[in-house]
Amino acid sequence: MNTNTTTMSINEMIEALNSESNVATADKFLAELNESIKAENKAIIAAAVESFVKSAEASPADFFRAFIADPFVNVKRVKKDSKSGEYSVVDAVRQVSFAEVETAYGKAHKGQTLAQSKRYVGMIARFTHNLHANLCGALSEEGSQVTVCKYNGQAVEEYDFNGTSIGKLQTQLNAIVSTILPEGMTLQMVKADVRAIMAAHQTEKFMEFTTAAEKKVLNQIFGSMRIRMAGKAYTVNSKALCHKAKESNQTPAQEEKTSKIPERAEAEQILSPNGSTKATNVA
Repeated sequence: MNTNTTTMSINEMIEALNSESNVATADKFLAELNESIKAENKAIIAAAVESFVKSAEASPADFFRAFIADPFVNVKRVKKDSKSGEYSVVDAVRQVSFAEVETAYGKAHKGQTLAQSKRYVGMIARFTHNLHANLCGALSEEGSQVTVCKYNGQAVEEYDFNGTSIGKLQTQLNAIVSTILPEGMTLQMVKADVRAIMAAHQTEKFMEFTTAAEKKVLNQIFGSMRIRMAGKAYTVNSKALCHKAKESNQTPAQEEKTSKIPERAEAEQILSPNGSTKATNVA
């Protein structure tokens, strides 16, 4: 078998990895396989970014409609089977970020921006801080106030970016979107979009919370723009055992009767535009 990974295809590397008994050699194969997959994915993403740039050059409005609706590309990743221990290369999905397209467009056009104005960068910085401040306020109680991190970003003029309420954040979000989208293209963001971004922009470990960087918040804004442009509801999945379907020894007639009870049916929680939730039974 060919063991020179520099001349091996990805399929050959997988075969060599799965048949290798020496741990050190297997680790070497795995590292080089991951590098090969990384290089292949990088080329796929670069091609997608180039395609988006060409689309923007032809028609900014058409680019934004297409990019907001579908910024995803199919890539590859290495997966290890938990039972057999064997490796394989499987399909994965990668989101192309607006920042990636913006950077490539700027390089090709002497620093020009795809947005109406580069002011959106400072606006997102202040919006990110306000999301952080909102969370700090929500977690504060009298006598135990959560400290808000000091804002050291750009000052934002013309728009009121000082509030942290849902209504204020909605106004700020719409200001950001209108600054990004080309002239003549509008998209009205609603309070559910703010709540979705608020839910997505933080991580937790040992009940300590960390708010995301501006680059991630920008991706989340575009994600909410996709939901809003399509007129769809947000999807909230669950890993809770109480949402799993129960095995049943009932007759079909009994199952049909009990399946009408929401608590006993497997449900997918959907966040509607007005912020309420509804349960949709999953067949």
